Amino acid sequence: MIPSPIATGSARGRSAALLGVAALLFVVALPSAVLAGNGMPASDQDGAPGETLTLYAGNSPSFVQPPAAPAQVDRAAALGQKLTATSTISVTYHGFSAQAKLAFQAAVDVWQSIIVSSQVIHVDAHWTDLGASTGILGQAGSTAEYNGGDGFWYAAALAEARCSCEVNSGAEIEADFNSAFSHWYLGTHGNVPSSQYDFETVVLHELGHGLGFYSSFNVDRSSGDLGRDAAHELRFDANEWDAATGGNLMTSYANNSSALESQLTDGSVFLGGTHVETVLGKRAKLYAPNPWQEGSSNSHLDESKYAPFTVNALMTPILYNGESIHDPGPATKAIFQDIGWAIAGASTDTTPPSLGTPKVNLVAPQVMHASVSVRVSWPDASDPSGIASYELQWQQGAGPWTGVPLAAPTSTSAQVAATRGSNGTFRVRATDGASNTGSWSTTPTASVSTVQETSGTVAYSGTWAHSRLSGSTGRFVQRSSSTNATATFSFNGTSVALVTSKAAARGVAQITLDGTDVGTVDLYATSKKTRKVAWASDAALAPGSHTLVIRVTGTKNSSSIDARIDIDAFLVWP
Repeated sequence: MIPSPIATGSARGRSAALLGVAALLFVVALPSAVLAGNGMPASDQDGAPGETLTLYAGNSPSFVQPPAAPAQVDRAAALGQKLTATSTISVTYHGFSAQAKLAFQAAVDVWQSIIVSSQVIHVDAHWTDLGASTGILGQAGSTAEYNGGDGFWYAAALAEARCSCEVNSGAEIEADFNSAFSHWYLGTHGNVPSSQYDFETVVLHELGHGLGFYSSFNVDRSSGDLGRDAAHELRFDANEWDAATGGNLMTSYANNSSALESQLTDGSVFLGGTHVETVLGKRAKLYAPNPWQEGSSNSHLDESKYAPFTVNALMTPILYNGESIHDPGPATKAIFQDIGWAIAGASTDTTPPSLGTPKVNLVAPQVMHASVSVRVSWPDASDPSGIASYELQWQQGAGPWTGVPLAAPTSTSAQVAATRGSNGTFRVRATDGASNTGSWSTTPTASVSTVQETSGTVAYSGTWAHSRLSGSTGRFVQRSSSTNATATFSFNGTSVALVTSKAAARGVAQITLDGTDVGTVDLYATSKKTRKVAWASDAALAPGSHTLVIRVTGTKNSSSIDARIDIDAFLVWP
């Protein structure tokens, strides 16, 4: 599929690598422009390429003693050989000295030997005066993002790599570096004096952002938001969690909310994904300070977790004087795989993921109408490249297949309103991190059946009365206030639910399924409520015969005036 460009949104500015009081702070590269529907760049209001940010400006750098650390990370030197290119990054240089150009190219050579792409990645690079006292060392960013056709958006270079097609006209990455800064180290072997900052490391870091290592989450006036809008969710965004294990996806929080702002600035934002979790044994911790640091927060690995001079430190927000890192490191390369890049030397996954048959469950509580909610769920698919997304569809009768929205791309369940008595079929498939899409896994065609309280499949024990009740399914219910009176429903199916009434004169019912006590249901309510689906089996049952028992316990809510239980109907999914 050929990606389509972003059609809405506004420029958020290219990032700046910033000189701090005692260290260099990087700021993430964000697209300097988004593309309009005609495929042409949509400029800022003043036509500028984007804003430049300065957090810690000073007239001169202040050098610190680097922390004790292992030797510098120099990829080329470690390999002891010329790097083998698996992609082509073509740089158009403007104003660079021969030495600066060599250092820039050294960073390019590293990335060319890591990422895999059949498309030329064009970088427009300027060696220009950004001010001797601004504290700005450089800025770089992806020029655009594109819809990958899988529910996610991708930086221009990554979008072209994924589709093996050219969709972006001009450069995919733009970069400026400060020629006025007087403390650059322009060598390429990592032997950086403690009085200088390694230019190759800065370029390597910024190109990493331009290639897609960034989030579109943002905080503005105590409100967190998903970058441009939720319809333009980056693959990076979709992998972010609010906890190291378990927890919730960051995309599950309401957009433009204080709740999202709180999560983005509490120091607990983690990047998940099959590859990074395999490399680290857990999710990667992201930089999430309070207050929010525009352009830096949420788009770097955490500095305290991945210490300076160590193997995974390239994409942290701070670079020390004397520090050089000439390899992205295993965590960053794994993250690149999780956001859609093919990585040289990594196993190539060409096998589509497969899924087991989805299950269908009735859900409670709800009110029974002509249609009722059912939950369709399926097991997690496993795949060497990880699962990028699932797609769920359903068909009513002989009608067309219709897509069912998921709460998140990797959600493994969804609720659907199914018409009672009308046949329905569900199917789901998975797409892995290498863009392989598996075949559909389909449920048997079935429908929600309604069994009235007078059916011969329902046996009553104890004292029950058949009473008219306005608003009930068939205008009548079986009712009892007699302790230990039971209604036993025998059925064939994989899910079952109780339809009853709630009111001020209702008690507590005990539910037993196939001989196992599965809990109680309090049917008290301040006003009468009919056709209430008050209980449903919470897991798909094995196909075949089952027995559901509803017992009057004789107990009630302290506000209730009676322990009465009504049997209105039962719902069954075959």
